[in-house]
Amino acid sequence: MGKERFTIPPRRFRGETAVVASRLPVELIALLDDLSRKTGRSRNEVIQLCLEYAIDNMEDDGGETGVDNDGQTALDMVRIIVEQVKAKLALLPGDSSREKAALDALLDDLKYSAMGKSKKDTSTIDTRLLTLANRMAAEADNLVDIHSCEINGLAEIRIEMQALIQERNIQRRS
Repeated sequence: MGKERFTIPPRRFRGETAVVASRLPVELIALLDDLSRKTGRSRNEVIQLCLEYAIDNMEDDGGETGVDNDGQTALDMVRIIVEQVKAKLALLPGDSSREKAALDALLDDLKYSAMGKSKKDTSTIDTRLLTLANRMAAEADNLVDIHSCEINGLAEIRIEMQALIQERNIQRRS
């Protein structure tokens, strides 16, 4: 049985849009440009169609289990994202050592929060933390793209994450 072929249907979404920046491998961009030329659609339209197709056809494991298919917990993924954000801060001009130290403290909080046995399931909080971590990563990408040292957005997200970690710790103990 062959794989289902990708087809380009009529436009599905209309109305207000927002810009989302994403880093892609040069080879993938070349493939997208080639597909764009062949179909007479813009690169943006092709990317949007590919994303819609992927979302419509992805397998959903039921959501909030707190563990992805590779066995990583949501907290593991949050830690990885925070480490990546910390590394990206090193690419920014100026001194971001205070925010890097604050991210180190956040990583310690995440490590402490994951230790020991929990009396209650915290998958909802863990999912919220992962959402915040993804927002933080997008913010860091934006800062690196525009070579900005304006890290207030990162600090605000980090503060929200620390509040969630405290909530998680209270929930785990009760």
